[in-house]
Amino acid sequence: FEDDLADLPGIRFNADEASQTWLEISRLQPTPPPILENQELAPFLHVQNTPFQTPTLDETALSEALEEIRNRDEDADGFSAGIQVAFERFVNGPWSRWAADEAPRRRTIQVYDKLFSVQRAIEVDSAADPIELVWGIGIGLLRTADHHLQYPLIIQAVEIEIDEESLSLLIRPRNVEPQVELT
Repeated sequence: FEDDLADLPGIRFNADEASQTWLEISRLQPTPPPILENQELAPFLHVQNTPFQTPTLDETALSEALEEIRNRDEDADGFSAGIQVAFERFVNGPWSRWAADEAPRRRTIQVYDKLFSVQRAIEVDSAADPIELVWGIGIGLLRTADHHLQYPLIIQAVEIEIDEESLSLLIRPRNVEPQVELT
């Protein structure tokens, strides 16, 4: 639904009235997680290239390092506390700021990838099994004890075009009449 996409970066509704572009989705690239400044933490930190998974400490590697420190009669508790503080500062600071900015960006990338796949499937579509993309306008609701159905009242066939310069996906109505879907 439109509300699910409205606040995502790189997505614009009614982007160009002259060409009747109803939706434009920019081709965004993911940005990597922040660089770790505390190199003492690096051997113990697992950071995935996704804002949807919080970094973790490698408890096994940390336990091994603490055992080594204890064997040298050094302050293992102080080292462990320092690693924990550095980890929390990284996760609650640079990583959280990056994740808050990157999560919507990754959602836009997912939407782009899905629509790009649809566009490619339509492009290579065979006449025997045609694929059509439609834009629903208005929603009819049906609620029963067992089901919750939402269905568009009017549908308009649309096409996906790739802007050759920006590689943005442009969704435009096809030159066919909208259809009322009351049956």
